[in-house]
Amino acid sequence: MRQGDRLLVVHEAKHGQLWWLPAGAVEPGETFEEAALRETLEEAGLRVRLDGLVRIERSIVDGGARERVIFTATPLDASPPKSVADEHSLEARWCTMEELERLP
Repeated sequence: MRQGDRLLVVHEAKHGQLWWLPAGAVEPGETFEEAALRETLEEAGLRVRLDGLVRIERSIVDGGARERVIFTATPLDASPPKSVADEHSLEARWCTMEELERLP
């Protein structure tokens, strides 16, 4: 998700406490679109509108298949990203590419 020259990133509690784009698994009965909206709300605390599809990746992992669907999105309002840690993430923020290079 972009806001001008900034990307929305999430500080994960898992995966070595690194910064990532909002992401997660699709729950049973959920579409890729519904999962993207839910995961962005859970991890970044933002409600968004999906604008488009960037890429679909398919791979074989551990004898099964994995699909990753990457969307572009726009925030529905000017709410700030999550700043209080919970079970989904530690925090979220808008970062330029230069700022991202300094994050773990």
